[in-house]
Amino acid sequence: MGNIYKRKIDGKNQISLTFSYREDGKPTRKEKKIGSKLPPPAKLDELQDKFDYEVFTEFWMNDIEKVQRKHINHIKKYPNGLKRQELRQFGVLFTHNSTKIEGSTLTYRDTQLLLEEGITPNNKPIEDVVEAQAHMKTYEETTVSKKKPLTLALIKEWHKKQFFRTKSGIAGIFRGKGHEFNVRIGNSKHKPPRWDKVQQELQHLDLWFKTHENQYHPVFLAAKYHLRFVAIHPFSDGNGRTGRLLMNFILHKHNYPMFDIDPAQKRQYFNALERAMVNHNDLLFISWFCRNYIRYTQKYFAYFD
Repeated sequence: MGNIYKRKIDGKNQISLTFSYREDGKPTRKEKKIGSKLPPPAKLDELQDKFDYEVFTEFWMNDIEKVQRKHINHIKKYPNGLKRQELRQFGVLFTHNSTKIEGSTLTYRDTQLLLEEGITPNNKPIEDVVEAQAHMKTYEETTVSKKKPLTLALIKEWHKKQFFRTKSGIAGIFRGKGHEFNVRIGNSKHKPPRWDKVQQELQHLDLWFKTHENQYHPVFLAAKYHLRFVAIHPFSDGNGRTGRLLMNFILHKHNYPMFDIDPAQKRQYFNALERAMVNHNDLLFISWFCRNYIRYTQKYFAYFD
């Protein structure tokens, strides 16, 4: 585990969970002792979750809550028609950026004309066009589904709606019996679970979310869920786009601003996911996520100040 630190003090083993950061330009570390030997895996997962949440609370929650107050004040001022318009404008940009991260050739202007005016761009792959349209429709469904619980069935439904025209053989189907595919994540060193382990991993993630949805902060939940979903890579394709939809569904469901990851940040974003997955240290991604979420939302609301 990437954030476990072992040392001897007076000849005795001491094991701690750690988080490294810089304070006044100097490297330092937050530490939490967990005993002289590693606990069983389930207990260790629980301790790491709690430590991750302590770090989140100490380092980022205050700034996130400031943004949240601005968000609530902002939407209170808007009539319902303008709220829907703003959600749609966000959706067009989010659709462009999320599909662009995965290799779409459409420009933002292409996407805008396609989704707002129904104008199909010339000389662009039809798959990129169809998937942008399907992504937008699925995004809009997530924004009116706040009362729906996040379930594995809902994830399959939203994946199918995104890809049933371009990837019909795998749309809405988890890897598993009958779909015995092992996958890779680009050039990542992380190996997603084998096809025969996917269902077990998804059930574990589903239980984790149901157990903690009302216990942990929505931004913490969104970051951790996104990381763990991508790490499992339950579909043969389309995991990144679906993972970002789920991330924003969690945020929107709990009345927090949604997060649009700019394709210019693709390398940083992928590196943060990679480091967290390879080192089994969720904080490496949670840290990136929270810092960039705060910057993104502060910049957005500064426009209205």
